[in-house]
Amino acid sequence: MVGRARRLFIFTAVCAAGLGLAAIGSRLTAQTPPQKPEQTPTFRTTTNFVQVDTFPTRDGRIIEGLTAKDFQILEDGKPQAIESAEFIRIEPSTDTSTRDPNTQDEGNKLAADPRNRVFVLYLDHYHASLSGSHAVRQPIVNMLSRLLAPNDLFGVATPIMKPADLILGRQTRSIADQLEKYWTWGLQSGAVSLEPQEEGLVRCYGEKVALAASARTREERTLESLSQFMRHLGRLREARKVMIVFSLGWVLYEPDQVAVDKLLNLDTMGKPVIGIGPGGVMSTKIPPNPGMADWAWCSQELQRAFMLDNRRRFRLLIEEASRANVAFYPVHLDGVAVPGRADSLQTLAENTDGLTVATNDFNAGLRRIVDDMSAYYMLGYYSTNTKFDGNYRRIDVKVLAPGAKVKARRGYISPPPDPRPGDPTPASGSAKPVVPPGVAEALGVLSRLRTAAEMFTYAIATPTELSVVVELASGQVTTAAWAKGAEVLVTPTEGNAVTARIEPGWRAVQVRLPRPAGPGPFRLTVKVTGVDAVLNDRVEIAVRTPGVLGEPSVFRAAPAAVSPLRPAADYQFWRTERVHVEWPVPGPLDRRQARLLSKDGSALAVPVTLSEREQSGRPVLAADLNLAPLAIGDYVIEVVAALGPDEVRRYIPIRVLR
Repeated sequence: MVGRARRLFIFTAVCAAGLGLAAIGSRLTAQTPPQKPEQTPTFRTTTNFVQVDTFPTRDGRIIEGLTAKDFQILEDGKPQAIESAEFIRIEPSTDTSTRDPNTQDEGNKLAADPRNRVFVLYLDHYHASLSGSHAVRQPIVNMLSRLLAPNDLFGVATPIMKPADLILGRQTRSIADQLEKYWTWGLQSGAVSLEPQEEGLVRCYGEKVALAASARTREERTLESLSQFMRHLGRLREARKVMIVFSLGWVLYEPDQVAVDKLLNLDTMGKPVIGIGPGGVMSTKIPPNPGMADWAWCSQELQRAFMLDNRRRFRLLIEEASRANVAFYPVHLDGVAVPGRADSLQTLAENTDGLTVATNDFNAGLRRIVDDMSAYYMLGYYSTNTKFDGNYRRIDVKVLAPGAKVKARRGYISPPPDPRPGDPTPASGSAKPVVPPGVAEALGVLSRLRTAAEMFTYAIATPTELSVVVELASGQVTTAAWAKGAEVLVTPTEGNAVTARIEPGWRAVQVRLPRPAGPGPFRLTVKVTGVDAVLNDRVEIAVRTPGVLGEPSVFRAAPAAVSPLRPAADYQFWRTERVHVEWPVPGPLDRRQARLLSKDGSALAVPVTLSEREQSGRPVLAADLNLAPLAIGDYVIEVVAALGPDEVRRYIPIRVLR
């Protein structure tokens, strides 16, 4: 009995280790000390940008060619103005050179990108058969290696794993090896194996009662495990997460007071265990010897097991899945629905916009799951509800197309009301600020960002040169096409071409060219070549008269001040990054100040640090902004600089991602 449990634990630990995780423990039955609950970080601003993944279909097929005008979004019944609508199609790949994230943290950051799908394979070993775990092993490998796209991320979980130990990766070899070696992870093989802590009930009530109690507690353990993983995934990303649950389903036990009363009234129940305690005093509070019935423990465990309300726990699981934007895709491990249990899996799928697989053709069933996530629309809007109350907000998406059906994110939780020190809090009763024209113009740059773009280019002209920044999209760096870096060729319409290189693991490079003669504008082409991939762009550089502040150069970096600066052309940043901006200045300034503005133009209590320094022998004004305190949304860095009678105001737009 224990041997099967040992093998299951080894499989779980090695699967995790194959994705870069150390072993979880030494036994399936090892006791885990109480863990401090994970705290969800609090982020507050006066804007709240919400992304909604939407799957409109007609006759079972995705509807293509829709625009923002074809959708309607209601938040708590109130219409919302859709700011962006992007169609995303993901194709499978047979590329075997996919690179795994180097660390767990890197995988989690990649998961935050809505263009990277996230799949978690949940092996419900408490409710799985040996035949099922054997039959599904190769279809799982086929799905991971043949159906998933290069940017997809997946992880493997079981009820004995903690969510913090989940590793999201892209390579499948280690998982395939472990599924082949430890295919016996399904515990139900006619006679259920009892775990050591469950065998104590056998000595009190016999094997039949012990099995009935363990069925209830195992079901509770599985549902609680699913809830924990679901909440963990909800913290990783806003976009949809898929949990593929391989299971026979659940009975969803409810309290049974009649059974408890009957069992506790057995003739053998309540007989004291008499012995000699410390100091030679006779007592009934003596722990039983090994093999003896511990009636006090049995009574407590029996009542707990038979009074569990797993149906209520299941309803809470569905509610939490809606809040975390997790879709469940149950797979019946015996190929067909199990009578008495099928309803629970079907209900879970229907209420989370997933689907169930109940077929003997597991390959076809798993393909249906991947296909169901292969194309969708990413809608974005700024919520009109600017309150920070920590409440759940319901989202309803409608498609204005005949015969359309739609699956979409059902809601989200607003930022909590309790601010941290330094967090901005709007003054009560203050008038709605008027958005300055410069802020509106800067935000227009962000509205034109193509979230599906593979490359971004930003160029400026100085009195002596042209500076061109070429940056790959964040999701491209880890794909096989760019794993070895990229060659960059910048060709002006007048003058010689210049080459540069984006090093492996980097996103961007800054290319400098001699400034051509003439007033401009200057035009050039950009070509980026990777492994069997080529990207092209055309750039026109306008020439502006130098003033107190020259043309800005934008960089991204880690929050630490000593972190190296990387040139940026993509104005989308992660919360874990720092934005650094430099403007050439003619000399020491008489006055300078900076602040961060929200989308509506109001100032936020998040500091922007200004400094003057020498850069390559030229004076520059530099601004630094750490993004950790900010929520998802669009912002503007406002900088005012004065030299003598001349004063200028400049705006830099940024978009903060999760």
